Amino acid sequence: MSSFKLSWEEAVKLCMTDPTMAELASNAYFLPPVEAAKEYSSSAEYSEVRRMLPATKGRALDLGAGNGILSYALACDGWAVTAVEPDPSELIGAGAIRTMAKETQSNIR
Repeated sequence: MSSFKLSWEEAVKLCMTDPTMAELASNAYFLPPVEAAKEYSSSAEYSEVRRMLPATKGRALDLGAGNGILSYALACDGWAVTAVEPDPSELIGAGAIRTMAKETQSNIR
């Protein structure tokens, strides 16, 4: 019996490049960082999150921020966001958040 182990980043890369997983990749926001962030911020999923937030904008802390899609959506809505993500990955971690924040000039630290 063979053991096939992938890191989280390797699994996401596989999902993003396998044509049979294209729909899953899109639905899970496994897209390039800026594209994923923009897709999520306009999603029905984020609309539901937005309904639970207070009307008065302030500071938001995104713990375990992953690739930063929630951080981006909050920043677009006027929140000052601090994103905390221990994974340094440029695809699914802190590197993706830095890239996305820089490219979109979002209010994310």
